[in-house]
Amino acid sequence: VKGTSYGRGDIRQDRATGELYVLEVNANPGISGDEDVVSVGCCLRLAGMTFAHLLATIIDQTLDRAQALPRTQVA
Repeated sequence: VKGTSYGRGDIRQDRATGELYVLEVNANPGISGDEDVVSVGCCLRLAGMTFAHLLATIIDQTLDRAQALPRTQVA
């Protein structure tokens, strides 16, 4: 998956072997700061990051990538 922004990967670990398994990669998951609605809220809390900071990071990275694209001339 050649994702370049936010996404969600669902991973499970086998208790007996410790091996990790990727179940799914979602390139456009729902995001919310409310950990009662989606797991992103819980991950943000554990990382000490606010929802506003997450959104600002996604926007900043998107703008950086857009500025790096070659410009085409409009006829």
